[in-house]
Amino acid sequence: MFRPIQELMYCVADGSYTRLYFYPDFKYLVTKSLGQLEALLSDSGFLRIHKSHLINMVYVEEVKNQSVHLVIMKNGEELNYSRNKKYEILDYFNKPSDGQAEDRLWAK
Repeated sequence: MFRPIQELMYCVADGSYTRLYFYPDFKYLVTKSLGQLEALLSDSGFLRIHKSHLINMVYVEEVKNQSVHLVIMKNGEELNYSRNKKYEILDYFNKPSDGQAEDRLWAK
């Protein structure tokens, strides 16, 4: 039942519980709050993008910045992100790399 943390794509708050979504298609419900998981995972490349979403940035395929703010995950799932998280997401992808990260990810 245990999965490697590297396969955890995102977490979604569900009341006092949190649903964990692993790549490619495994789901699991835990009795930890999203805030508790955020504290455990923030140093592992996870970012809280909404009051109910914590994502593993490795699994982000695209970020849409239109009238609806969406993060498209590698499994095709679309998750809303808060407008005030836009720059945190952008900063993550603007870390030194090939310089093309912003062009690949941000769709207008």
